[in-house]
Amino acid sequence: LLHNCSSGRQILGSWQRNASTGEYTLIRCPYGYEMLSSARVEREEHQECVACGQGTECTTPSCDVCTSCAPGFYKPNSSSEACRACPVNTFQEHAGSHTCVACPVRSGTVGLTGRTSRGYCQCDVQYYAATSDNSSTACELCPSGAVCEDSARTCALRSEALLCPGSLTPIIGEWSRNITTGRFT
Repeated sequence: LLHNCSSGRQILGSWQRNASTGEYTLIRCPYGYEMLSSARVEREEHQECVACGQGTECTTPSCDVCTSCAPGFYKPNSSSEACRACPVNTFQEHAGSHTCVACPVRSGTVGLTGRTSRGYCQCDVQYYAATSDNSSTACELCPSGAVCEDSARTCALRSEALLCPGSLTPIIGEWSRNITTGRFT
């Protein structure tokens, strides 16, 4: 609810008047705002509804305290808006974030939003994931001998069994992964 002040400003929230003192007490704030009220402030003029900050939201009709955006969601600035799902090809592992993290080069979330970890970033079809001994992963271009003959030119090294999509026969040749770099040779 909006209340008009003598100074021409408007105040958000629901207020209750104390019949004996005539003082007003803030009792609830609308969606997207948290209460800064008598529980935390002693003077009536400091009671107010404030928009939820970066990385926080309040999605209940009557809000007391803003909560952190869930992993896979973000909110870039202070406003009454709810947190947004991380866009396609991004993720966010932590709660309360104001940004999302882009998937590594040559990888993406295959059209999905709201992803919660780097694990949802898959290498593009012509690349394979090369995980090094320090656990970092890069998408490496598929060697020509491991490129499938399908229309997408998929890399067979993406499959544990070294198979092309729809095939039951492994690709030709001996393929081994370098433990240090994660690359196939």
